[in-house]
Amino acid sequence: MSIPRTTVFCSLLFVACSSSEGARPAAPSVPLQADSPWPKFRGNAAQDGRSAQKPKPGGKAWTFRTGKGIFSSPIVAADGTVYVGSADRNFYALNADGTLRWKVATGEIVDSAGLLDDRGRVYFGSGDGKLRALDAATGREIWSMTADAPSVNKAFINWFEGNVAIGPGGTLYVPNDNFFLYAIDREDGRVKWRRKMPDQTWSLPAVDAPSGTLFVGNNNLLPALGRNTFALDPASGEAQWETSTLGSIAASPMFAEGRVIVGGFDGWVRAYDEKSGDELWAFATRDHVYASPALLPDGTVVQPSADGTVYALDPKTGALRWAFDAGEPIRSSPAVDADGNVYFGGGDGRLWVLGPDGRHRWSVQLIAEARNDLNASPALGRDAIYLAGESGEVFSVPYDLCLRAEPDPRCRVGGDEPLARDGAFLLYTTASGAILDAPPSAHHANRPITLSLVLREKGDTRLSTIDASTLDVRVEPKVDVAIEVAGDGKFLTITPLSPFVAGADGKVRVSATAKLLVDHDREGLRLKNGKAGGGVRSDLALTLADRPKAPAKLAIPTTPGEPATTWEMARLALP
Repeated sequence: MSIPRTTVFCSLLFVACSSSEGARPAAPSVPLQADSPWPKFRGNAAQDGRSAQKPKPGGKAWTFRTGKGIFSSPIVAADGTVYVGSADRNFYALNADGTLRWKVATGEIVDSAGLLDDRGRVYFGSGDGKLRALDAATGREIWSMTADAPSVNKAFINWFEGNVAIGPGGTLYVPNDNFFLYAIDREDGRVKWRRKMPDQTWSLPAVDAPSGTLFVGNNNLLPALGRNTFALDPASGEAQWETSTLGSIAASPMFAEGRVIVGGFDGWVRAYDEKSGDELWAFATRDHVYASPALLPDGTVVQPSADGTVYALDPKTGALRWAFDAGEPIRSSPAVDADGNVYFGGGDGRLWVLGPDGRHRWSVQLIAEARNDLNASPALGRDAIYLAGESGEVFSVPYDLCLRAEPDPRCRVGGDEPLARDGAFLLYTTASGAILDAPPSAHHANRPITLSLVLREKGDTRLSTIDASTLDVRVEPKVDVAIEVAGDGKFLTITPLSPFVAGADGKVRVSATAKLLVDHDREGLRLKNGKAGGGVRSDLALTLADRPKAPAKLAIPTTPGEPATTWEMARLALP
């Protein structure tokens, strides 16, 4: 972990200029629900992920299970009601105690967040192409709006996969996968204007409340086909400025002190001047950026990356202040409480809490099963943190749960990052993508072995790749294997062409050695001309799991009407 620095930064988003002690966001200047602690995705119009809530005791832990995985981020009403969508095609309202208040069925998955306004309504989009306005108390539908058919723009789908924004005058701004960004009259669902975008838009517009200007990204990754970062006029949707990067912008921009800050799939976080669109600074992470940024009370920009690291950046220069490596990919956007504590979900199923200096405060394992991504973003309520994940569960986690006197075996308190020691490592990686510091108790004989490269220097993870020309892999007892280094140079896969065989001790031994490359020339995530950076060696002794005693029984019909085995695949959200 990098050594933290402390500065003082004044922002238009705060009531007054102050240090990290006591700075609080200003009251909302757009018509969100009054007194709601978290009425929309990212918490407010500027989308800085900040809350006026301080951690306090007394919250209740609960879990509510839906029918399928959840990518939708919760929102929280003034009375404590939690609203969230699920891949089971329902939108839920949960009471403050975790019981069901109501649910509304839709025609497809709901993987976007809702929005609560000052008229007692909740708005949300669904994969069925509908934007709905409901009575927040009862779930009664007030109106629904259907997006244009995909064929209009030669798109593939017309899902509302982005979230819902609202401007100072109450207009809703809602992106769709049919290449349109819509401005919607919240009174009746009438389309005020639609702007054609170069590609799907998952990014949610940030709103500069005084002017109403919208700042939004787009999934377009080919500059020749159009831009992917925009400042739009709220009345017409016309571009005030636009620019482009070498990767999709799925994250939602943050507006802060005249700067528009957003990360992209090219792995860079950029700050733009709000008026001109000129790039002010850029910071490179080691992988694509899906999560949206947040702001600490002292103005520090907090940006997670799919490389598993949370970066704290100087808002004026983009210089690194500190970094925390959680190990697993992070696609959850962070929330920040009034004390500057940072909350985010990890690809390991853990809710992480960092102090404002980037040190590990506490964390709790919410999902223990293999499919455990917490890709949704946390919402900060008055008494608890609300989060949802791939398991289909909604979690209420009391503030400072792991700092209570009662021990909880799921908790970690303080201490170092998960992989704190320096060195070069090829770490065992499970079929679901979990990176393990130690190999599992058993490995299936016919399953490939995947190893992830991690290079740690001076307490931080450094970008490095495997020099495939130097790779040497040996398997004992010997079997024929196919050896492949991933295109990004960070993963090694060893695939048995016949099942691995155990030795006399019941284990198969695999050794892999290679030279490393560092300090690459970089164009987006494309790396080339790396320099020699030492070597790496991995020696694994894996116990082979027993094979199934009999093949799985599949019903294969020979005539119409006979039973048949089927697999149902549903797209939740990618990546």
